[in-house]
Amino acid sequence: MSLRESFHCTSHQITLPIFSRQLSTSTMAKKKKSEVKVAPSSAPANNVTSSTDDSTTADNNSQSTPPTRVAIIGAGVSGLATAWHLHAASNNVDVHIFESDTRLGGHAHTLTLDVEGGGCRDYVNGNGNHGVGQDTTTATTTSNSEKKENEVDIDCGFMVYNPSNYPNMTAWFKELNIEGEDTDMSLSVSLDEGKTVEWSSHSISGLLFANPKQCTSPKFYTFLKDLMHFNAHAGELLLLPTDHPSRQRTIKEYLTQQGYSDAFASYYLLPMMAALWSASVENVMDFPASSLVEFMCNHKMLQLFNRPQYQTPKGWSVQYTRKMAEVLGENAHTGV
Repeated sequence: MSLRESFHCTSHQITLPIFSRQLSTSTMAKKKKSEVKVAPSSAPANNVTSSTDDSTTADNNSQSTPPTRVAIIGAGVSGLATAWHLHAASNNVDVHIFESDTRLGGHAHTLTLDVEGGGCRDYVNGNGNHGVGQDTTTATTTSNSEKKENEVDIDCGFMVYNPSNYPNMTAWFKELNIEGEDTDMSLSVSLDEGKTVEWSSHSISGLLFANPKQCTSPKFYTFLKDLMHFNAHAGELLLLPTDHPSRQRTIKEYLTQQGYSDAFASYYLLPMMAALWSASVENVMDFPASSLVEFMCNHKMLQLFNRPQYQTPKGWSVQYTRKMAEVLGENAHTGV
């Protein structure tokens, strides 16, 4: 029997917009009670009330109705959130997730690095047949207890979130009992091993004095001037009507139209965009300028002060991908 025959719903990509609306944790975590009004034949309908538990009704229905089998293709954050939502919202849905990689998470990717030897190991989960590689660059691990003293975990994909910009992800982590811890959200740029420019947004000293020689470079001061101008005026683009020609321009066209320097683009804007969206510098030049500015406004990246406090999952993102592997059990099909 094929997947299409055995599962009620199949798709190459299912992206239920779980983060586009507020979740109700009270209705997710437990079935709430409802009142059922029973009217004797000789009495008004509102004279007698009794209370029943919806979960009992659901259990009775599930015994008579076969569960709906749902296949989710791809175990990135959208696929995992979809699986969790379906799993938590209904007693009568059999959710299966299929992932070609040996782990769940997609962009949420935790690696164990050997800080002395330079190799790394990859966490695996799900029910696939993983095995352990011989080369230190391909070996795998399944738990923190396997780590050695010279190894540390890092996230190379998803790293940070904050409650104001990601309320639904925050609620999801709360449901999974995933703790967050405060972390830094900053950008560092080093071009040509620091010979062209090197700076960090973490502090004024990191911005100005990471490479003292650049303080005598006219291009560096042009970059700083354009950075302050961009932060002060980029938001004006969003005040234009949505059909205004300026809102249809790409990043490359916007930078040219506004007269920004090459130093501003190469020292700040393009590295920042490439880091945010894991894209090449060439690709981000074709991004819509209005989308970039809207993202930066929403995340308060156009201001020096009063920025949100970012958090990261305590123990890195493998904590919630591992928890979802536990929730789904044998229904998390990895390495397929």
